[in-house]
Amino acid sequence: MKAKHWICSFLLVLFCQSAFSQSGSELPDAAATSLVLSAQYSTAFGAHPSLYNGPEYVDYTKRYYKSIGHQFFLTSEKSEGSIYYNNHLFNNLKFTYDIAMDQVVLQQTTNPLTLRLVNEHVRSFTLAGRPFIRVVADSASSRALNTGYYEVLLDSTVQVLAKRYKRIQEQTSDGQLVINFLQKDAFFVKKGGVYYPANSRSAIIHLYNDHGKEIQKYIRANHLKFKTATYASDIIATTRYYLKLKHN
Repeated sequence: MKAKHWICSFLLVLFCQSAFSQSGSELPDAAATSLVLSAQYSTAFGAHPSLYNGPEYVDYTKRYYKSIGHQFFLTSEKSEGSIYYNNHLFNNLKFTYDIAMDQVVLQQTTNPLTLRLVNEHVRSFTLAGRPFIRVVADSASSRALNTGYYEVLLDSTVQVLAKRYKRIQEQTSDGQLVINFLQKDAFFVKKGGVYYPANSRSAIIHLYNDHGKEIQKYIRANHLKFKTATYASDIIATTRYYLKLKHN
């Protein structure tokens, strides 16, 4: 209720300012006024407390003598993106995604405090053009995957997801404690409303066994090896071909 009251008050103030600024001339067109108010609202809402309300993010790598690699997705630098948080879509943000701890990390705009968003309040986000959703595992899906953020590689009647994460390894160097981040990926297919692990060529062929012969022929003809470097593109290509077969 407080958020709704704040929004209504904000829009009323903007409208009054816009109306009074037009004194001595014709009132602005309603559609144009709506666009102006929407743009002004979006700019102001970017710093709304509904976004910057998570607990502080503490960089745990500072406890170590040295870090080998980093804990973030793609880069340790903040990248542009959007976040659907607390039932609001926030665009034009710069943030990072700690894939070792599965946390979205955002810095305050007015001070150096870094926050981690409350996972339960994040529905989805896009970072550097890469879309992620938060999947909540239930009793049926928990055998295949855990609750967390998953990159959406293909979103159709069959959905392909990737879990991006880094395993933390502690080691000593010259008597000092060092933290090492090891990149790992896991892949999943959602078919018929059910999530399945899809981390090998044989698993994918089994998932698409209603067109098994055609799928195997397609994989051989296109020299899909399902190696680490090409796994994502190979599973996307195979799934798209499977969907084409299903729709024929």
